[in-house]
Amino acid sequence: MTPALLANLLREYVPTAWPDEKQHVEKTIEFCEHNPRAFEREHDQGGHVGSSALVWVPQSRSLVLTRHKVTGALSYFGNHLDGSGDLSGKALARVAEEVSDSFAALLGVNPEIFDVDIHDVVPHLRRDEPVPAHLHYDIMWLFTSETLEDLDPIWVYTLADVWQSNPDAQMQRLLRKLEKL
Repeated sequence: MTPALLANLLREYVPTAWPDEKQHVEKTIEFCEHNPRAFEREHDQGGHVGSSALVWVPQSRSLVLTRHKVTGALSYFGNHLDGSGDLSGKALARVAEEVSDSFAALLGVNPEIFDVDIHDVVPHLRRDEPVPAHLHYDIMWLFTSETLEDLDPIWVYTLADVWQSNPDAQMQRLLRKLEKL
């Protein structure tokens, strides 16, 4: 996929976007249309597109989550694209990296975008190099697991756990979307 193709996919997604999400979708379309390197971590663009995985276990109505490296809050699995057009594949790679290859191999992916959000990233150091403030244009994919067998319980959280521990607007919207499944 290219940024231009993602912009087209997002145009198809607009009618299904939630009201508090539509502005993120429209701004992401605009960003992709004007930045052919939108999938690269080039900071002269003011941001870049990333891809994330929300792992849902319908049978137990629970989520497989990680802890955000900076905030410590329960979070989905996010990944930089670093030039790749395989958005859902990069998201799945983050699950494999953080949880395990064997768990990630068992996941099913919904082929449609599940959510779109734009995050502010504050200036920070990455490998001792300064990274300026920029935006993450986050494309969320929903992955499902039919089992939690052999999965360490540190990864598994009920919807109630997440409601109480992560007040982030996107996470709250994701939880409301899951409640409708």
